[in-house]
Amino acid sequence: MDFSQGVSPTLRITRRQDVEASGNFTFDVWNPFIGVYQSVSSLPEGLRRVDELASLITQMYARRHPKLSALIDVPSADAPNAADSSVPAGNEWAELRVNLTEHPTYDTRRSDQLIWVRNRGGKIHAAQTICNNVGYTSPI
Repeated sequence: MDFSQGVSPTLRITRRQDVEASGNFTFDVWNPFIGVYQSVSSLPEGLRRVDELASLITQMYARRHPKLSALIDVPSADAPNAADSSVPAGNEWAELRVNLTEHPTYDTRRSDQLIWVRNRGGKIHAAQTICNNVGYTSPI
């Protein structure tokens, strides 16, 4: 596997419109080992989990692990069924992914901009970007 293939964990924040209370946000991490979004309880927990998964993938790459080819990339946001059932239609979401290189960088995308865009800052800046995209007040 080549890191340029883009198989990496992501963190998604969703602003739920289907609930009366303002500011109802959910956090999900894309796990490339099993190919699903997994719910996490907070932004800091999501960032920690993304780092943990990225570290495991980096170790696998360094060891040329044969299971690298089994990793599943996050779905394209414009593909059929890409929104997955955890994000009902009409909800705003924003997502960051780590690019697994020698010096990791971060990309972001959101519900109204489906193509990944390179974030010019580090992890905290990328996290703040996705928080701002959905109106989440970040504790970081």
